[in-house]
Amino acid sequence: MRVIFGSAKGRNLVSPKSKNVRPTTDRVKQFIFDCLGDVQDCKVLDIFSGSGGLGIESLSRGAESAIFIENSFHSLQAIKKNLELTRLANKAKVLKLDFQKGLKTLALSENKFNLIFADPPYDKCFENLILEKIVTGQLLAENGILVLEHSNTDFETNFKLVKHKKFGETNVSFFSNS
Repeated sequence: MRVIFGSAKGRNLVSPKSKNVRPTTDRVKQFIFDCLGDVQDCKVLDIFSGSGGLGIESLSRGAESAIFIENSFHSLQAIKKNLELTRLANKAKVLKLDFQKGLKTLALSENKFNLIFADPPYDKCFENLILEKIVTGQLLAENGILVLEHSNTDFETNFKLVKHKKFGETNVSFFSNS
């Protein structure tokens, strides 16, 4: 795993020491950012952050800030280490919370994000709950984009599906609220 573009281009990222983490491959990451285009000045939320690769890639490409929500000890250590390695820690905040508490906390403080990444464990089927919490918390800014990595495609949302692509067992869906 590495940062593929921007101020931290080429920096290798550490992976959490856990068998439960499934880092986004460089191929999938390249596809995501090719589709997103310019993320300059975006406020980013990375849920189920793992190594922090997607949020860190956004910061490297000029995003204004990133908040990482993660509750795994090993993942938190990896995110902090990767933010240090890329020298992007000053633009980031890491929340040690499960995703429901994290999203509720952010909603209560009226945070809005231009870009939200969610890559939940495939076996937990959290997709509907994540989408519901983002909608009810009004966390996605106007014209914002939610990028959801998932295996299950049986979920409902009020968001508009903008793009979808399958990479093996990984589905990547882009949603918008406009």
